[in-house]
Amino acid sequence: MKHGKKAQQQRRRFRLKVLHHPQNIYLYEELIGKTVEQLKEILESLVEEESKLNESKTDSGDTE
Repeated sequence: MKHGKKAQQQRRRFRLKVLHHPQNIYLYEELIGKTVEQLKEILESLVEEESKLNESKTDSGDTE
């Protein structure tokens, strides 16, 4: 894990994005110590889950 100022800012930014995401299941304490790459993967998985939920909602709405 990188320890520079820029790396710390990136980790903080991605942690906050994950925490404020509507599908978030993580606590702040769980995200501390994760690398930027790990945080990006978590955020991508949350976005994928959200898009799947949105697709299923629109699919069920189209049949009505």
